[in-house]
Amino acid sequence: MTFLFTDIEGSTRLWQERPTTMPAALARHDAIVRSAIESQRGMVFSTTGDGFGAAFWTPSEAVAAHRKGFYYLRFFSQKFPPA
Repeated sequence: MTFLFTDIEGSTRLWQERPTTMPAALARHDAIVRSAIESQRGMVFSTTGDGFGAAFWTPSEAVAAHRKGFYYLRFFSQKFPPA
């Protein structure tokens, strides 16, 4: 069993700088991360604020979920440039 933990770096600052856009951005983030985890047979066992805890049967599934999530989050973040 392999565990994957995620967190949005600098989210406190983002909430302070963009209080009106963060709810939609966080909802999109959560959908992307959850989809990436579940697409690799992962199970979400914890969500806290802007983080996830997930378990996978193999390390390669966890790495694949990370790569997929990172790719889509990076693409999505281009639509929300820094303030």
